[in-house]
Amino acid sequence: LYETAVLRVVELSFPSPVKRPWPQTNTVYATCYIPKTARKIPAVITLHTFGSRDARFCYRLMRGLAARNIAGIQLDMPFHRRRTVPGLAPGFAFMGRSVSDLIETARQVVIEVRAVLDWLERQPDIDGRRIAIAGFSLGASMAALAFALEPRLCAAACVGAGAMPHYM
Repeated sequence: LYETAVLRVVELSFPSPVKRPWPQTNTVYATCYIPKTARKIPAVITLHTFGSRDARFCYRLMRGLAARNIAGIQLDMPFHRRRTVPGLAPGFAFMGRSVSDLIETARQVVIEVRAVLDWLERQPDIDGRRIAIAGFSLGASMAALAFALEPRLCAAACVGAGAMPHYM
């Protein structure tokens, strides 16, 4: 996307390892803020809020991390941001109409986090042993799930995780 003297901002897109009936959810998008001032730096994968269209909390966090020589990567979750399905509200589309729909979407997020981890581990400037995950709201719930299931994640910060009242 762009570079400054101290920062490289990269847009990633790749086919999702999980194929769903909505073409918009079958491509993964992520934005990476990678400081250029150090080698073998830690990284944090960030996941946005329920219904997010702008991921502003993630971008604020990534700018702060970059200032401290930590790479940040904001992953667009299915049904959100660049993966929004026309006519479907992002957050509620994520949860689906049943618990099994929600489980499938959560499974997709974890698999895509793993794909981003694979990419990060191949980057020469990233220390693959120091990759964490952070999330806000729905992203916090998904970050906690990914952290529980993915041993390569070394830490998690989950802000404002909550229940999904739609099923209660």
